[in-house]
Amino acid sequence: MQTVLIIDDHPLFRAAIRDIVGRLFAAKGWDATYREASSFQEAFDHAAATPDLDLVTLDICLPDSNDLSGLLRFRAIAPATPIVVISAIEERDTIVRAMLCGAVGFIPKASSMDAMIEGLQVVLAGGVYLPPGTEPIRRDSDHAGGDTGVALTPRQAAVLEKLVEGKSNKQIARELAISDMTVKVHVTAILRSLGVETRAQAIVAVRGDGLAGRQAVGV
Repeated sequence: MQTVLIIDDHPLFRAAIRDIVGRLFAAKGWDATYREASSFQEAFDHAAATPDLDLVTLDICLPDSNDLSGLLRFRAIAPATPIVVISAIEERDTIVRAMLCGAVGFIPKASSMDAMIEGLQVVLAGGVYLPPGTEPIRRDSDHAGGDTGVALTPRQAAVLEKLVEGKSNKQIARELAISDMTVKVHVTAILRSLGVETRAQAIVAVRGDGLAGRQAVGV
């Protein structure tokens, strides 16, 4: 029995995703049980109650968060669960950041049913799915600067989540039960992966522009 968590604040779209996933699973002869959430908090509660989730589909713009911090927190809570972002946002920068923050697939909401099924098939087979036409995310060895395309580890995602919350290295170390030096090592790796130079820039990369960017200036 496969357990799927569908996170989206629009009931009709949750139903559409459930239908698409159901068709895909039926074709594979799989039975499934579904959980649904309309906010990140509901999603976190489901993840805590159901630690053996097999698939999560996630809209990154929800009433209680409209940036990637929710994805980071979910990745820290469920490090082994494949997360597919299904979003109306299609900018390459957002796609790259989402993949770095722990998603294994990114499907635009404007995609056809066949395209969504294809993306989910790739992920369920253990692969990574990007929208057609999206330039592959490059690795460190491919270029000297810019986004590295190296996905964050679950521990790095947890550290970045705390950075986004404005926590200091000492606070992060205490809350994650690791040393200050380990936090510094993780922060260095996070900055390199995000292709930025400062903590403030990392926060802006996750939270976007506007108010989040202004808040990050004082971090």
